[in-house]
Amino acid sequence: MRPPKALSAPARKVWRDVLAGLPADFYSAIDAALLGTYCETVALNAEAARRLAAEGALIEADGRRVVSPAFRVFTTSSASMMSLATKLHLAHSSRLTRDAASTKASASVTARRPWARDTKG
Repeated sequence: MRPPKALSAPARKVWRDVLAGLPADFYSAIDAALLGTYCETVALNAEAARRLAAEGALIEADGRRVVSPAFRVFTTSSASMMSLATKLHLAHSSRLTRDAASTKASASVTARRPWARDTKG
């Protein structure tokens, strides 16, 4: 599947990276708009993270320390990314069926914890 022409260059890279890790038939053309939005959001989030790293979460404005606009973009885009990843079945939890999740949860409850001491003998 080819990326929509309207995607920015950074979003196109995200598009290629996402699709490279999935089976060829994972998405169809009807998913392109939502996937494109996810890719733009990931690219926007990365840019906001770079600005935060350079400027910090608090910046000087009119002689006061205020929350950086990059911080707001980062937090908003992070929430959007998580929501879109789930809808697109990119998040691990969204790929589990209810039964598989239940089986994994049950197995983890009965599994021996690495830090547990062997009380036998």
